[in-house]
Amino acid sequence: MDGDAELPRIGSDAVLKALARLGFKKPKHKTKGSHTTLRRECDPPDRCTVVQGKSEIPGPTLASILKQGNVTTSEFLIALGGAHARAERQRLKQAEKNTEPRQA
Repeated sequence: MDGDAELPRIGSDAVLKALARLGFKKPKHKTKGSHTTLRRECDPPDRCTVVQGKSEIPGPTLASILKQGNVTTSEFLIALGGAHARAERQRLKQAEKNTEPRQA
Protein backbone atom coordinates (compact mmCIF):
# COMPACT_ATOMS: atom_id res chain seq x y z
CA MET A 1 0.00 0.00 0.00
CA ASP A 2 1.28 3.46 -0.75
CA GLY A 3 1.53 5.72 2.24
CA ASP A 4 1.74 9.05 0.37
CA ALA A 5 -1.98 9.82 0.37
CA GLU A 6 -3.97 10.28 3.54
CA LEU A 7 -7.07 8.17 4.09
CA PRO A 8 -10.30 10.04 4.80
CA ARG A 9 -12.62 9.22 7.68
CA ILE A 10 -15.64 7.74 5.92
CA GLY A 11 -18.49 5.38 6.69
CA SER A 12 -18.72 1.71 5.84
CA ASP A 13 -21.31 2.29 3.09
CA ALA A 14 -18.86 4.52 1.17
CA VAL A 15 -16.08 1.95 1.68
CA LEU A 16 -18.29 -0.85 0.34
CA LYS A 17 -19.28 1.23 -2.72
CA ALA A 18 -15.67 2.13 -3.52
CA LEU A 19 -14.55 -1.50 -3.18
CA ALA A 20 -17.43 -2.55 -5.46
CA ARG A 21 -16.12 -0.09 -8.08
CA LEU A 22 -12.76 -1.88 -7.80
CA GLY A 23 -14.37 -5.24 -8.58
CA PHE A 24 -15.10 -6.59 -5.10
CA LYS A 25 -18.40 -8.42 -4.71
CA LYS A 26 -20.55 -9.34 -1.73
CA PRO A 27 -21.23 -13.03 -1.20
CA LYS A 28 -24.43 -14.43 -2.68
CA HIS A 29 -25.54 -15.80 0.69
CA LYS A 30 -26.82 -13.53 3.41
CA THR A 31 -24.07 -12.43 5.77
CA LYS A 32 -24.43 -13.00 9.49
CA GLY A 33 -23.10 -10.66 12.12
CA SER A 34 -21.68 -7.19 11.80
CA HIS A 35 -19.06 -7.80 9.09
CA THR A 36 -19.16 -8.45 5.34
CA THR A 37 -16.37 -10.30 3.55
CA LEU A 38 -15.92 -9.11 -0.02
CA ARG A 39 -14.13 -11.02 -2.75
CA ARG A 40 -12.46 -9.95 -6.00
CA GLU A 41 -11.82 -12.59 -8.63
CA CYS A 42 -8.16 -12.64 -9.58
CA ASP A 43 -5.34 -15.13 -9.16
CA PRO A 44 -5.16 -15.57 -6.18
CA PRO A 45 -8.52 -14.01 -5.20
CA ASP A 46 -8.44 -10.88 -3.05
CA ARG A 47 -10.60 -10.76 0.07
CA CYS A 48 -11.31 -8.10 2.62
CA THR A 49 -13.67 -7.78 5.56
CA VAL A 50 -15.63 -4.59 6.26
CA VAL A 51 -17.78 -3.83 9.29
CA GLN A 52 -21.35 -2.91 8.30
CA GLY A 53 -23.32 0.11 9.46
CA LYS A 54 -20.43 2.18 10.84
CA SER A 55 -20.78 5.92 10.39
CA GLU A 56 -17.00 6.35 10.45
CA ILE A 57 -14.17 3.85 10.02
CA PRO A 58 -10.88 4.90 11.67
CA GLY A 59 -7.88 5.42 9.37
CA PRO A 60 -5.81 2.48 10.67
CA THR A 61 -8.81 0.15 10.26
CA LEU A 62 -9.40 1.37 6.72
CA ALA A 63 -5.70 0.90 5.94
CA SER A 64 -5.97 -2.68 7.19
CA ILE A 65 -9.05 -3.34 5.02
CA LEU A 66 -7.20 -2.05 1.94
CA LYS A 67 -4.12 -4.12 2.77
CA GLN A 68 -6.26 -7.27 3.06
CA GLY A 69 -7.69 -6.61 -0.40
CA ASN A 70 -4.38 -5.63 -2.04
CA VAL A 71 -5.77 -2.17 -2.84
CA THR A 72 -3.51 0.89 -2.87
CA THR A 73 -4.58 4.10 -1.21
CA SER A 74 -4.55 5.85 -4.59
CA GLU A 75 -6.79 3.21 -6.20
CA PHE A 76 -9.20 3.48 -3.30
CA LEU A 77 -9.36 7.30 -3.28
CA ILE A 78 -10.02 7.39 -7.02
CA ALA A 79 -12.73 4.72 -6.63
CA LEU A 80 -14.35 6.83 -3.88
CA GLY A 81 -14.96 9.55 -6.44
CA GLY A 82 -15.82 13.18 -5.78
CA ALA A 83 -13.39 15.47 -4.01
CA HIS A 84 -11.23 12.55 -2.83
CA ALA A 85 -10.66 11.41 -6.41
CA ARG A 86 -9.92 14.92 -7.69
CA ALA A 87 -7.41 15.55 -4.90
CA GLU A 88 -5.69 12.20 -5.50
CA ARG A 89 -5.46 12.72 -9.27
CA GLN A 90 -3.96 16.15 -8.63
CA ARG A 91 -1.47 14.68 -6.13
CA LEU A 92 -0.44 11.97 -8.61
CA LYS A 93 -0.06 14.51 -11.42
CA GLN A 94 2.14 16.72 -9.22
CA ALA A 95 4.25 13.73 -8.16
CA GLU A 96 4.68 12.79 -11.82
CA LYS A 97 5.84 16.34 -12.66
CA ASN A 98 8.35 16.24 -9.82
CA THR A 99 9.86 12.95 -11.06
CA GLU A 100 10.19 13.95 -14.74
CA PRO A 101 13.81 14.56 -15.75
CA ARG A 102 14.59 18.21 -16.35
CA GLN A 103 15.76 19.26 -19.78
CA ALA A 104 18.74 21.55 -20.03
